[in-house]
Amino acid sequence: MKRGRGYRLVLVAGIVAVCLWSLFPFYGLIVTSISPRGELPTALFELPAHPTGVFWYEVLVKDPLWFHMRNSVLIGLLATSISMLAAVPAAYSISRFKLRGKETIYLAFLVFHMAPWISLVFPLFLLIRNLGLLDTQFGLAMSYLPWNIALAVWLMRGFLDVIPQQAEEAARVDGASPIQTMFRIVLPQVLPGLAVCSMFIFNTNIIEYIFALTLTNVDAVTLPLKLSGYVTEHIVKWQLVSAAGLVSMIPTVTVYLLVRKYLVYGLSFGMVK
Repeated sequence: MKRGRGYRLVLVAGIVAVCLWSLFPFYGLIVTSISPRGELPTALFELPAHPTGVFWYEVLVKDPLWFHMRNSVLIGLLATSISMLAAVPAAYSISRFKLRGKETIYLAFLVFHMAPWISLVFPLFLLIRNLGLLDTQFGLAMSYLPWNIALAVWLMRGFLDVIPQQAEEAARVDGASPIQTMFRIVLPQVLPGLAVCSMFIFNTNIIEYIFALTLTNVDAVTLPLKLSGYVTEHIVKWQLVSAAGLVSMIPTVTVYLLVRKYLVYGLSFGMVK
């Protein structure tokens, strides 16, 4: 049935409204970050009468965030890489092999991922401390692996299930091992899924706060902890929080730009067989 002009207008208006609603927090961050000290905006679209860049100078030059950003990026990359190296073979095994209880194992990964992170802070704190990894990038990255691997296995199994197996069967006939088949035949076909899964895990890790607060102190402090330092007992430095919040988006935006060609296809991967 042909839809009228009124329907299209309502659809466009709805899309514009959703976009504006989604972008408004970023507008608020920008306005707040250039507001003078003690002159925060009080209306939705109020602009500062005397905009200033002093808070940008502080987060970029005077007390820069680059050390904490480096920690966040390195920890995120390390945790994501190890998680994917462990999760992809596990997901491939669940997807391809006839294993007793594999659906139970798969469900266990999903259920474990639903557990609140804070519930395992103390056990993991004891483990990391006994290994001598407190306040290290490697120790914090290792603490993220249980949730990362559970999520990656759950997501990657879904991507792997929709890939036709004819090429794999032909490779096995030619004498390829399961490992060779996975790396040479399957992984090139599931690159969009790998990109989406890695993006989710990386973003989750670089913004994580509870474990970073518990397991780091000086050397491995991440961006979320640095931003929380602007919130004191007596005052919240909203201008600094806003400016630092915008700067902290750089790693996520960079990763998105690097994998953007895979994201749209990866997010819809498996919808049509």
